[in-house]
Amino acid sequence: MKKRAVILWVLLPLLMGCKRSGEPQIIGTRQEETERSEQKERERDRDMADSGGLYEADFTTAQFWVTAKAPVTMPENKVIKETRGIKTNFSGDTFERVSRTLSDSLGMVWGEEGREDDKSGTLTFMTDEEAAYKIDYRTVTDPDSSQESCSFIWCVNLGKGRNWGSTERVQTYDVDSREAEHKRQAAEELQAKTEQMLKDMGLSEYGLRRCWWRHETYSRKQEGVFFYQAVYTPSWSGLPFVSESSYFGHVNASGPYLQVTFKEDGSLEQFKLVDTCEEEPGQKESQPFLLPFASVAELFEQYVKDYEEHDREGDGQRQKLQVTRVTMEYAWNGDGVVPVWSFYGRIDSGRETLLLSIRADDGQALSI
Repeated sequence: MKKRAVILWVLLPLLMGCKRSGEPQIIGTRQEETERSEQKERERDRDMADSGGLYEADFTTAQFWVTAKAPVTMPENKVIKETRGIKTNFSGDTFERVSRTLSDSLGMVWGEEGREDDKSGTLTFMTDEEAAYKIDYRTVTDPDSSQESCSFIWCVNLGKGRNWGSTERVQTYDVDSREAEHKRQAAEELQAKTEQMLKDMGLSEYGLRRCWWRHETYSRKQEGVFFYQAVYTPSWSGLPFVSESSYFGHVNASGPYLQVTFKEDGSLEQFKLVDTCEEEPGQKESQPFLLPFASVAELFEQYVKDYEEHDREGDGQRQKLQVTRVTMEYAWNGDGVVPVWSFYGRIDSGRETLLLSIRADDGQALSI
């Protein structure tokens, strides 16, 4: 009996352990551990994508001397939404607000609407009583199809009485460049004017992406004309859309954007609102896998080294390429919305432009 009691005393903790192992709270703990593990994996992928705030480079190719000490930005919460968007039409209410705001801003009255229908959609248009401006409103039958035209609201100055003829020379400058520095106040006033118009139009979600001065010369007898141009894009889950052609490969990201053009005296030349999209119903926010930023930077450098501009005219001297900033953005790639790292910079002394956008999930150069 004594020996049996000793055996039971030794086995008792083991038996109790077996009993506890079958209790529901152990299963729940394992589930929590699985959730914690998945959360750690998401945080790891997110942290790997973090750049540390700065991209530095100094290398040469046959064509470029590349330098960079550029700030790198991504969402403050570092949450990148993996989702799918669908293209839609601008609503009739949006068109009414845009046309009314432009009418008030320009001090004119729109005439009667015209309308043209075809198998792909409908074009509505109006001109003012002086025939100085025209506004077009396009809706398409299937806006999410890559085979159809995009929806847009487009107002242009008809240029009555100008007869400028063809443009002989075009130069572009940053708004704070030496050539256009005296126009900085005008640029600030036009930016404020545009943002107030967007507020009145119910388009406050559009934010300024870039702006510049464009100088156009039409003949040797004229000194030329300065235009202020700016591009705005909406945000998607806290990130702006890419909306311009990239220098390397001339790839265009056809996301939603607004481009406005004013003459130096503040008169409107063009208001072009192109494409709109919304989140596909039933989408859940999730953290996609993101490549380490160091890998993306290496890919950018390799794309630059592999690039050849066959049509370039020059004396064989290397061009100076300065990367000024790197930003995480969203791009429309035909199938939906994808996160990309966009590298911006200057070629020689030119204005800042998009150099290249690289997908943050698989490292491919953005292509449409």
